Amino acid sequence: MGKKRYELVIAVDPDIDKSGVCVLSPSTRQIILTSLPFPSLIDFIKEARERYKGVDIVVIVEAGWLNEKSNFHKARGKSGERIAKYVGRNQQTGILLLQMCEHIGIPCEEVKPLTKHWKGDEGKITHEELSYIVGSLPKRTNQDQRDATIMAWWYADLPIKIKTW
Repeated sequence: MGKKRYELVIAVDPDIDKSGVCVLSPSTRQIILTSLPFPSLIDFIKEARERYKGVDIVVIVEAGWLNEKSNFHKARGKSGERIAKYVGRNQQTGILLLQMCEHIGIPCEEVKPLTKHWKGDEGKITHEELSYIVGSLPKRTNQDQRDATIMAWWYADLPIKIKTW
């Protein structure tokens, strides 16, 4: 028996300033993308629960802390310390989001970051690659939104087709 199927997946790539958010309806494959600071993100999730009463909703959070080893960053010294601090703050945002979802009674799961094998910097997915997979996207997306979208798509077991460019 597999994991539970949800009618609405809210995927979050946590960030200290503005987290990338993708709301996905797996049955229709419709998506909504946004970027929100933490307090607005909590309001957004509460509003989604109210708007979609009776709909099975799950919040999934990219959980970088589940990686067996951290990403290797070329930066050393002060620059490396700054990056490490930023990564830690982003991860804490994700941990707090999961705690808030549990506190307000919304199903949530931590998801290990997906393997980065795309064409973008450091193997991240590009706008073009993501639009090939999910179809129509807004004219511009940021990396956190794209990461949230591919995570939601994967979580919903929707097909991920890869085009060789």
